[in-house]
Amino acid sequence: MSNKRFISFDTWAGAMNNIRLSYELAAALSYVSDRTLILPPRVYCLFLSDPNRKETFWDFWELFDREAFEAEFDTIAYEEVPEYERFNSDQQYFDGICDEVRCLPPRDYPNWGPSPGIPGLMDASLLECEDTFIHFPRNLFGFWYTLIPFPEGKSEEEFRAKLKRGLKIRSDYQPIAIPKPFNAIHVRMGDFNFTRPEATRQFRYHLNKLVSNLLPRDLPLFIATNETNREFFDCLKDYDCHFSEIPAAGNSVRAIGEDILTCVEAERFHGSRFSTFTDYINILRHYLGKEDCSGTLLNYQFTGDEPETWENLRVTRY
Repeated sequence: MSNKRFISFDTWAGAMNNIRLSYELAAALSYVSDRTLILPPRVYCLFLSDPNRKETFWDFWELFDREAFEAEFDTIAYEEVPEYERFNSDQQYFDGICDEVRCLPPRDYPNWGPSPGIPGLMDASLLECEDTFIHFPRNLFGFWYTLIPFPEGKSEEEFRAKLKRGLKIRSDYQPIAIPKPFNAIHVRMGDFNFTRPEATRQFRYHLNKLVSNLLPRDLPLFIATNETNREFFDCLKDYDCHFSEIPAAGNSVRAIGEDILTCVEAERFHGSRFSTFTDYINILRHYLGKEDCSGTLLNYQFTGDEPETWENLRVTRY
């Protein structure tokens, strides 16, 4: 394939907005290294896919605009890279790839992701190897500005503008119709009841107080949530509450897209701690110049002293 060099990646094994972070990081790696980005056909998505059944994997471009992404970044489809055919098994698209292709970070280098000892900026020299292909195996998670070094001649501002234009929800998704003006919240429950119980405990016992401390009752309130029991929100009966359809009852991808866009349109939005869904809403609101409430979540007030990690979004860096 001529003298071109390539980056491939398998997305972080999480839900949709964790996967979005993988695409952001992959785009940044491609940009700073002048390598063509190989786009995977489908990706494992938590709650939607079986990690060992490739036929259940999710098409990222069902929600996001592929044409916009390809207009901003140097990409090639996985199917157009013949060297990768041997990694395409019945279960995975990158089966055994690290046995033949340089995988980064190296095995003796800590994986990126939400774990103790997470490294800061990547060693830029790792990207300067002469290998035609380098691969990132399900370890791209976090915010690009905390992990990717920008060498001389590569502009963070230019990449930020390309990301804003290139990674966006498809135009055929629309917000839910709610009388304007309205406010919105994101109440993350579900798996967080087990993985982040300290976050959901406040919602379970103090939701009315958390909301009333931040939002008045005189505007409609849109609630984005993965809590399927609507009785859980009876404590907010003093508000004119609106919900989307329960994702499990229909097209969950469409419901998530509509939830995001509806929260973006709100006058004020307060989300949930540790949620990349909340983070993405705050990023999109930042792009539009909406009121920035990203420092005041329903269940956490940022002090400004938190380290820059995946759980402490600095929305102004987008």
